[in-house]
Amino acid sequence: MANVVFSGTVKKVMADSPDDNKSSMYKGEIEIKRVFKGNDIVNEVANVFFDQVRNHKMVMVDGFGDPHICESKIHSGDTKIFMLNKGYNGELRLNSSIMPITLTNLEYTEAVVKPSFGV
Repeated sequence: MANVVFSGTVKKVMADSPDDNKSSMYKGEIEIKRVFKGNDIVNEVANVFFDQVRNHKMVMVDGFGDPHICESKIHSGDTKIFMLNKGYNGELRLNSSIMPITLTNLEYTEAVVKPSFGV
């Protein structure tokens, strides 16, 4: 049900409070590795940084630490699969639990978001 699905690495966590025990939500800056779904939305909201090897697409994501989502906490350096929706304010927002990067999860994610054609 997410509008945007990608794998990426957390580059920066912007918590309102340094107290990790506080249950407030926070934002994170994510470097995108691979977009599975919602490439148009990603291109609309991403900041692109160029270097000699590759283009870095960075996005700001809100909703980490949401108590209604089981796996919603991040740390700098985490590489995960993120499922997001574009919020009313134009920012990306966490839609469901963050998935760890495993071969099974990558294959499953690709299969789920791949458009299916009638058989």
